[in-house]
Amino acid sequence: MTYDQLAAFIAVIEHGSFRSAAKAIHKTQSTISASVKNLEQELDIQLLDRTQYRPRLTPQGEVFFEQAKKTIRQFDRLNEFGRHLASGDDPSLAIVMSGICALPPILEIIKKNIAAYPKTAFSISTEHMSGVLEKLNNNQYDLAIGPGLGVDHRHEYAQIGTVTIMSVSAAGFITSKKTPVSQAEMRSYVHILVSDSGVEAPKSHVNIIPGGSSWVVNDYASKKQLILAGLGWGRLPFHMISRELEAGLLVPLKIQGIPGNQEVPIFIIRKLSRSPGPVSQHLWDQMCAFGV
Repeated sequence: MTYDQLAAFIAVIEHGSFRSAAKAIHKTQSTISASVKNLEQELDIQLLDRTQYRPRLTPQGEVFFEQAKKTIRQFDRLNEFGRHLASGDDPSLAIVMSGICALPPILEIIKKNIAAYPKTAFSISTEHMSGVLEKLNNNQYDLAIGPGLGVDHRHEYAQIGTVTIMSVSAAGFITSKKTPVSQAEMRSYVHILVSDSGVEAPKSHVNIIPGGSSWVVNDYASKKQLILAGLGWGRLPFHMISRELEAGLLVPLKIQGIPGNQEVPIFIIRKLSRSPGPVSQHLWDQMCAFGV
């Protein structure tokens, strides 16, 4: 069974006849007919019913047709992968980011690299807390960007910036006039948290009030909206809420025993056991040059 045989078989079905298939894939009609006949003989099954004006799939042919299309797609992807390798560019570059790290300068560097390397298939995903390094350690991603939670001897990393995390609530949500507000008073207000997306060794939340009530959401966008709606309070990155703070929709909180503003270092991280390709290395170098 060859690629040309499968391509000819698929073309006959997709284009409705041997003649149309020949025109579509630039082969002679006799070549198409012979390729499909040889494929049937090799498999010892009849794929096409030729008794009608147009060839139709037999029941076995219908099942084989779906698998044949998948095989051709996989072959084409493998062929493209090989061409990328030959060109010297990484065929793909997968980046996992903490949900707090979508800083405009970082995204601008990624954007410029995507434009500079059009043959590389970039992908970005967000995770939270231990989920960032878990996905990197499992070789699902090439680079990670986030706090250093879980970084160890297996990793190479460099600080590329900081994110300011603030305790905030909607204006008027906290009725206490005291500054800082005591933890006893804060227990009556819901604390909105983002869940750890890691499954292997999820981390406990920090800066929470013992005995207080909490709700857990899956992302910072939902957390922000719940806080804006006056349904709870929480800690959010300043760059996500600067406009709402300026407009007075959100207000900073000072809570006894909990940092008001906290500077969280942000790192670019990769595994020492994986050799970076040229595109990955270029992105790494640019991030490090941008960093502190």
